[in-house]
Amino acid sequence: MTMRIFIILLALLLATNAQAMGRKSSKPEGVQAWLAAERVKAINDMAPRIGLNPSAILKSSGDFKPCEHTGINGDGPYVDGSKTSCPEIRSSVHAWCIPNPGGRVRYMFAIVGASKSPSKDVLVWCVRHEVFHELLAHYGVGGHPLKVTFTRKDNGKQQTVKPAEIINGRWPSMVNVLIPESMENNAEWVDLKCGTDEIMRGDGEGI
Repeated sequence: MTMRIFIILLALLLATNAQAMGRKSSKPEGVQAWLAAERVKAINDMAPRIGLNPSAILKSSGDFKPCEHTGINGDGPYVDGSKTSCPEIRSSVHAWCIPNPGGRVRYMFAIVGASKSPSKDVLVWCVRHEVFHELLAHYGVGGHPLKVTFTRKDNGKQQTVKPAEIINGRWPSMVNVLIPESMENNAEWVDLKCGTDEIMRGDGEGI
């Protein structure tokens, strides 16, 4: 009887310890903590500018996958998917975002593991770029349209923005190769989602 009680108590102790370890491991650390903090800053800054409530957006947490870089250019470290499976895409890319409005959002960022910086050399505007994809998903917009037109969720008014001006960074646009800038908007990007090979090119040029 005493042995049975001992075994039950030991099992409870192990289960409690496992739960505690699970909670501890789920908290971002290192570069993932830096990325999580930058995501919060970016949402608090950019969401109100396009009619979204930051508090509502932040109810969805982010998963951050760091991938060791295979090269660096002017936009920071990038990872070549043909050399490593980590980025989950065949092209070379600095980062990607898989939005999930109302649910958990997935991110990948190429990092320089040997860097002494908490950011592991990820550029802030690169984080803002990917976070803006998360925000645009709330309006059903994907890809990299030069201009985005939507009806604001906070006041019902129509608004047109240039993502590059909001993120203060590069927002590549391939549709603009085919049609004049004055004609380009999110309508041309309805079937092209960020992170697909069709809109990735060069050494992380698709970001």
